[in-house]
Amino acid sequence: IRAAAAKSSAPRHLGDGLWVRDTTPGRDGAAVAREGASVAVLYTARLHATNKRFDHRTNPNSPFVFALGQSQVVDGFERGLEGLAAGGEREIVCPAALGYGDAGALPKVPPGAALHFTVKLLRVGDGTDAPARRRARGARGGARAAKKKAA
Repeated sequence: IRAAAAKSSAPRHLGDGLWVRDTTPGRDGAAVAREGASVAVLYTARLHATNKRFDHRTNPNSPFVFALGQSQVVDGFERGLEGLAAGGEREIVCPAALGYGDAGALPKVPPGAALHFTVKLLRVGDGTDAPARRRARGARGGARAAKKKAA
């Protein structure tokens, strides 16, 4: 635990109530997340007040890939990733205004909820390899779909 704490940076305020803390620095010389770049990440999203997980993508064989600056994710997540080098890990605390706002994302995210993301940036691309939109879970098939077809 102490070794992990030694690698952590102090929390930084990025404005508008958005806070980030690097828990693991990115690799030396690695590409850095910038607007227009595509990023592949693993993440866990929790409600900041209760620490209840509402979303996650933690399988390294199936990272979440999206383009920064294309409004494919909530603003706080996108802005919180900028400047992180590939291989780095970061915590992002996002106010409701930069998350799902007063509407929330019911039933999992209540209105006005602040969000807490734990993110690992696997790779940064040139923006051309990001999908136009996120596929629904199970859309690619896989073992679960194969079982359904066999039944």
